[in-house]
Amino acid sequence: SMDLSIHENTTKYEGLTGNKYIGTKDMLDNGKNVPSRQCYCPNGDCGPSGTLNISSCKFGAPAFVSMPHFYLADPGYRENITGMSPNEQKHELSIVLEPTTGIPLLVKAALQLNILLEPVENMSMFENINMTYIPMLWFTQEANITADYAKQVQLLLILPSLGTVTFFGIGGIGILIFFIGLFVYVRQRWRGEETQVLISKYDGDVRTRNEM
Repeated sequence: SMDLSIHENTTKYEGLTGNKYIGTKDMLDNGKNVPSRQCYCPNGDCGPSGTLNISSCKFGAPAFVSMPHFYLADPGYRENITGMSPNEQKHELSIVLEPTTGIPLLVKAALQLNILLEPVENMSMFENINMTYIPMLWFTQEANITADYAKQVQLLLILPSLGTVTFFGIGGIGILIFFIGLFVYVRQRWRGEETQVLISKYDGDVRTRNEM
């Protein structure tokens, strides 16, 4: 695993605001500054900070992952390799996340695959070479949220507020209807009592309450 550190709190993209996380020196530390990363070192030997041993994932091949051009790695990695020009803008690993939903807005993954070259006994060609990490390839993958998906995320963010307003709005309308109904009912009852017809026990003797 690789740990990213927050870099910026207000990165804006397609009308959304996200937090930017980037890879730092601690991400590929050899356990010296970040003791918890010691567990990623087979046999307890990580080598200089700046690479991650992935040999267990490559059938024991001496494969190591780093940032391109050994960016943020120990300077010793570049001593025996020519053409190394680490650049923050080109070789940084970063991701921008919308803080409420955790949806990625911008992703840039830049990694380099290296092979460890070591001295080999009884082989004159490799007997006296220095231990060197040879860059084999590096790549960058970028992904951005589209404008259509950004609009859907914006709608998703305002749904809780809309739900609250709708709840209280419907509740208020319900209460208003209840009191209107109660008022109409009481008023009809009151008018009905004023005009109620009273029938006498004598035939033809009909009087209203107002006449009594």
